[in-house]
Amino acid sequence: MKTKNIGHLLTERKMENKTLLKLGYIILSYLNKIRNIFRPTIKQVDEFQITQVPMFDERIDVFWDRIKDDYSFILEKKRDYLNWRFTDNDRGSHMVFQAVKGEEVLGYAVVEYVSGASEGYIVDLLALRDRLDVADALMGRACECLDGKGLNTVYYQVVVGHPYQTLSKRKGFIDSRSRPYISFDYSIYYRKRNYKIQFFKNTAPSRVYFNYADTV
Repeated sequence: MKTKNIGHLLTERKMENKTLLKLGYIILSYLNKIRNIFRPTIKQVDEFQITQVPMFDERIDVFWDRIKDDYSFILEKKRDYLNWRFTDNDRGSHMVFQAVKGEEVLGYAVVEYVSGASEGYIVDLLALRDRLDVADALMGRACECLDGKGLNTVYYQVVVGHPYQTLSKRKGFIDSRSRPYISFDYSIYYRKRNYKIQFFKNTAPSRVYFNYADTV
């Protein structure tokens, strides 16, 4: 999370130990700024454009085919699902950004917000595995968009240790220490044999993708 006014956020959330939480956020934010000074610059590989689009088209299916094998765990990100998932509804409004080079999709980001609210979300962000520069640019555009809406606080969910976690720190995000409870149900066949799904335990964080968009 990152916030412009931690006091306002704590008041809205009606949380206890406000003074301690405020002090903790200020210290962590300050330390993060210092670390950012020493983090190496992300160099742009080549020219690309980031544009807002009303919906995903067939090009996102080509993008999905290129990135799906880079992950051991990821929900399918094809246009039918994405267009359904990011249709505006009572949960909020969405804005979709795509990074493109010619007709090739290099990545995308989606933000969500509720009109009149003070909080917003980067609900999905994904780029080609070797294009950290694209992911960084998309995150920057997403933050600019939500800042432009006058929001006080922005949230982003990412697997701890994934490269995008460091990208978020570059943009001022602080680890809130929030750990969602995620239930994973697998077949009765494996449960009866007390089978443990080792690929979750042994897979590198960079090969696991899960964020707000993967919950309904």
